[in-house]
Amino acid sequence: EEPEGPWMRIVGVVADIRQAATDARPPYEVYRPWQTGSWPLLGFVVRTRATPETLAPTVRSAVRALDPEQIVEGLRPMAAGVSLARQAPRQRAALMTALAIAALGLALVGLYGVLATDVIGRTRELGLRLALGATPGRLVAITVARGIALAAAGLAIGLAAGFGLSRLLESLLFGIRPHDPLTFVLSAVLMLVVASCAALLPARRVARIEPTE
Repeated sequence: EEPEGPWMRIVGVVADIRQAATDARPPYEVYRPWQTGSWPLLGFVVRTRATPETLAPTVRSAVRALDPEQIVEGLRPMAAGVSLARQAPRQRAALMTALAIAALGLALVGLYGVLATDVIGRTRELGLRLALGATPGRLVAITVARGIALAAAGLAIGLAAGFGLSRLLESLLFGIRPHDPLTFVLSAVLMLVVASCAALLPARRVARIEPTE
């Protein structure tokens, strides 16, 4: 089937560029000479060694010299245009960061509370172990190991779920992958540290109690 429209010769292929948004995938585009069609608007990029703001009168004069009826608007430095295009992604990223920090804080507080309560609830059991000859150091080690084991089991489930759900954030990210190993590792280490403290502090208090009490 013959294609519609005139035939065109491909003279080169260029790299992908992002014209509308920095966080969107570059669409398929074809560059054509502007003389082959009527365009309501044209954009030009001017490279200069001078300060971009001081170049505006020169650009306007050059355009008026070619066509006095042309209107020149939207003059701005490239950095300002890029910053404007990234404004919405930055706002989304800031919101997601704030929510992530709040969620991490709630998780740490909840983890500490659950494990500390578990240790305190086992005070009678730990006292019996002391009465039967267990040393305070051994008692603390067993309690901390139990807390870390419980936290590790929860982390395994949480990391697996987070790894799968992180694909939902891919549309909000630009230039980085949703599966960032450093983020997962640091979160897991932080959780384990909090779990260790949650088991260690109450366990040390319990270990100092006389078995008769």
